[in-house]
Amino acid sequence: MSGTGIFGGSFDPVHEGHRKLALVAVKELGLDRLIVLPAANSPFKVGQKHASDADRLAMCKLAFADHPQIEVSDLELVRGGVSYTYLTLKEFANPGKKLYLLTGADAFLTVQDWKYAPLIAQDVFFVGVCRSGDEQENLKKHADFLQALGFSVRLMPFEPLVLSSTEIRGRLKNGLSTEGLLLPSVREYIFTHGLYGITETHTK
Repeated sequence: MSGTGIFGGSFDPVHEGHRKLALVAVKELGLDRLIVLPAANSPFKVGQKHASDADRLAMCKLAFADHPQIEVSDLELVRGGVSYTYLTLKEFANPGKKLYLLTGADAFLTVQDWKYAPLIAQDVFFVGVCRSGDEQENLKKHADFLQALGFSVRLMPFEPLVLSSTEIRGRLKNGLSTEGLLLPSVREYIFTHGLYGITETHTK
């Protein structure tokens, strides 16, 4: 199996969990390449960004600089506006070859309600990223439902970081350790540019 994976998100900031998920996806899905897409504005998270588009893009480039199969795209940032998936996928569509779209558990459960969902389903393999256990069982049921509607789906178990981006921002703002949570180059960028409420009184 080979193809192109799409991994979108706010990446605010990009962290080790994102990196590990990307590497797992490349291996498990047999991808030729994985495109990381920082979102301009998610239709579900309008007004919730904390770092600028330029900063989030720069941090992503630092985070994935050592992985030749992983590319960081500014497509959604340049286009601006709300980041609707169907618009993005049109840009990467390759006739006769499906894309693999990584979706978190919550998003996977709403795929059928996405804008132009039937059109998206024609060209995309939806990959539901889920924890093992009850979450995986719930997504298996929904995967059967989506397949009955004509969607191509697959589940990919993955254990995320204990802390989310929101919690990592809080630790940074309060001068707490983020060891093991951020790539050193990303952490250095955050401190150099004073992101997430960091002041010069905070130590590195």
